[in-house]
Parts: sequence; structure tokens; C-alpha cells
Amino acid sequence: MGSSKYVGYVGGVAVAVGVGAAMAAAAQGTANADTDKPDSRGSADSSQVDAGPKKSEARAATGRTRPQSRLGDKSEGIAAPVTKPPTSTLASVAKPTAAAFEAAQVEKVQGLFASTRRTPPTTAAVTTGTTGTTGTAIAVDTAPSTKSATTQADATTPSVPWSPNPLRPMPPEPAPNDMPGPVWDLEQAVVNAFPDILQPVPREVFEAGYRATQMIPWVNIIVPFVNIGTNLPAALAGDKNATQRIINNLIVTIQPVAIAYYGYNEIADLLNVEQLALDLQTWAITTAWDVLDPFQLLHNRGQSGLPLSTTTPPAYPPATAAVALASATTPKASTATPNATTVTDPNPFRADDPWPTTMPDAVLATEQSVLAAWPAPLEPLAPLFREAYEAVYRASQIVPWVNVVVPVTNILPALAQAFQGDRSGAQVTINQLLLTTAPLALLYWGFDELADLLNNEETAATTRQTLVASLWDSLDPAGLLHVPGQSGIA
Repeated sequence: MGSSKYVGYVGGVAVAVGVGAAMAAAAQGTANADTDKPDSRGSADSSQVDAGPKKSEARAATGRTRPQSRLGDKSEGIAAPVTKPPTSTLASVAKPTAAAFEAAQVEKVQGLFASTRRTPPTTAAVTTGTTGTTGTAIAVDTAPSTKSATTQADATTPSVPWSPNPLRPMPPEPAPNDMPGPVWDLEQAVVNAFPDILQPVPREVFEAGYRATQMIPWVNIIVPFVNIGTNLPAALAGDKNATQRIINNLIVTIQPVAIAYYGYNEIADLLNVEQLALDLQTWAITTAWDVLDPFQLLHNRGQSGLPLSTTTPPAYPPATAAVALASATTPKASTATPNATTVTDPNPFRADDPWPTTMPDAVLATEQSVLAAWPAPLEPLAPLFREAYEAVYRASQIVPWVNVVVPVTNILPALAQAFQGDRSGAQVTINQLLLTTAPLALLYWGFDELADLLNNEETAATTRQTLVASLWDSLDPAGLLHVPGQSGIA
């Protein structure tokens, strides 16, 4: 039974690769048929190019083997002009000088070995547009999009604050990216049958149920085959984006892949990190395609083939994007991370990463010193060291007894403040004592590491401070051991 199961998986992959190769061959045949024409450079063009004297004739006329200046041969003292043969259209293109060529090569080398250390980011160029009739301004990135024409290139993704509530209302909640348009329309019909206050419940149940069906063998072939039929005409016409989506749909019918794909999306939905998860997922799939298909036989470089359906709705329709953006609050900037970037980047090894605010100064100074002295030839490996260093530190704070050293160093100065009547010192002392317990340490530092990997450090820190401050206010309403409204953590 197990062997036939794996034979099925191998068969699914074989079918995906076979279909892709067949489409690539069909597209190549179509391209050859379109370009199988006589040479456009006819006799008339050739006569125009060859109308002037050949180089050999010009040299014979002057009796010299190399072109001379207009002043002629100084040894003869006679100005002998040299007949210059007419150049063709291709030869008339201006060529770069040696200095310009050298400067271009130097610039390429400098870009290749650009520093990966965390430096203050440059301000990205944005344009301001309007949505709907309310006149609400929305910042739109003007960088060229790598999405195909059939994806949501025009979708607006407003910046909304993170919320731990999976049942948040619809404007901050984006439409699912892994659901075809007809299924989304059905979800909307079901959700709208409930009162507004109850709509988040059927919404989450419907989306979780849909993703669960896509993990069941044989049941999960209906949607992919509909998507394949939609993309097949374009793929046969030579559209590599359509070919890539077809192969993606074939691969996602394999049960382990389906569980990984839809399970990942469901977790992101429950944690309300859909956009960050989608960015990371797109980056991973794009990288895999570029590595496995380096000659771009079945895809265009830089494309992921997502979403799987061409009818998938945009995350935020224009009608609700302005509402979601207007209700958003700007996260509080951290003064401890002056080089933090506000540009969403799914790459955990990005060069412009904020320094950890929960790390002691001595530990952070060691990390900064190592990165400052990092050898230039190994510069691309600096982000790997950075993330490993920070992950190891956080892991050490979860190990019993090992996680006592840092809290003690924080408790001693806080106790001195507490004895002087400073309630913030008492609050810090209690927080540090709680962090020495394994469950709270695992929750605290695990949350920190996840935010680092998702490049959501500042928003996560603000959310944690707000949550801890609320807990303190609830447990100590009289403010005997803490300052009301403060969390007592970095």
C-alpha cells in the first residue's frame, strides 16, 4: 500500500515535468513557425550597405595598410586625405570609450560586493494615488513589478497593524491568495448570510474547510485541473507564465506538497501574517524555479507562478483598501534601532536588519564588533552569521539555569531603583524573574525569533509591549508595583 502511494507521488512529478516539457516543445515550434521567414536583409539592403568602397579598396587607393590622419604622411610633407568607407547602420552605433567601459565594469564589481552590513536605508521612491471617491492617499511602490499580467498587479496592499485576533473584521483581513474566484464568491455569499458581528466565524471556517479539502487525495485534483484548463491555451501559445502555473497546479496535487502549501497558508491566516507569509512563500518558490530551470525553458526568471488561479481576487479590493488604510495606525518607531527599515522584505538575511532591542549591550556590542571586522571576501556570509548569532542567544535564554545570568544582571540595578521607591524598578525586577521560568522564556524568546525571521521586529515589539502593559494594568490596577501604562520590557 505504501509503495503504491509513493509511486503515485513520483508519477505526479513525472506528469508535471512531462507536461511542461511538451508545452515547451510546442511553444518552441510555434516560435519557429512565426520566425521561419526569408532573411529580411534583401539584395536592396545589401546594395545600400555595399554601395561605398570596401576597406581593401580604400587601403589600395591610399597605398597604406592603416588609416592616417587628415594631415597625411609627415615624411612626404603632403596632405593625403584618406577615403573613409561608409559605415552600415549597425556600425554607426556609438561605441563606449575605454574610460566609460572601465567605469561601467568597476560599478558592476562594486555592486557585486556591496556591503551587507546594516546601514541606514535610503528612502524608496513612491508615488501617491487615490482610491475611490474619498480622496484617501495610498503610497504605491513605483518599482517594476515582477508579477505577470494575469496576477493582481493592480492590487493595493494597505499597511494595517497586526492583530492577534484571527476573527478580526474583513477590511483588515485580506482575501485568501490560494482560492479561485468562484470559490471566493461562494464564500462571500455564505458569509453575507450572517450578521456583521458574526461574519468572521463562518469566514474562517469556510477558508479552513476549503484548505482541508485541498489536502485530500483525489478530491484535490478538481481545482487544479480547472486552473490547468484555463491556462492551457496560453501555454500552448508560448506563454511561459501559463506553463509555470500549470506545473505548479500539477505539483500541488501531490499530498505532501498540498499539506505543506495549504497548511502554511492556514497558519498564516490564523496568525494574521498573510502578507509576510505570502512574500516569503513567493520568494522561496521563485528561487526554487530559478535554480531548477536556469535556462528558463518552462518559466520566466523571477516569477513564482502564484497564485495558482488566474481568477484569485486581490488581497484588498480598491473599495476596502482606503478604509483599511484609514483605520491603520503607524507603529511606534524604536529609538534603539535607528537603522531599521520600513520596507517589507521577506528575506530573513536582508542586509538592512534592525539590531535586537532585547539583547544586553555587551552581547550586542560583540555582535557589532564581529560584523564590523568581517572580511570583505566573505561579505555575503555576514547575514548568515548575524542571524545565527541572534538565534543562538535567544535559544540560550530558554535553557534552564543558563537563562538566569542575564536576568540577574538586569535585576540588580532595578532593585536599587525599587528600594528608592521607583515602581518601574520593581516592575522590571518582577519581569526578569518571570523570564527565568521555562514556559514564559520559551514564549518570550520564541516570539522574538519568529518576528526576526519574518522581518516584523518593530511591529511585534510594539504589540508585545502593549499586551504586557495591559496585563500589568489588569493585575495591578492600583499601580503598587508598576507604572500604569508601561510594560517594563524593552
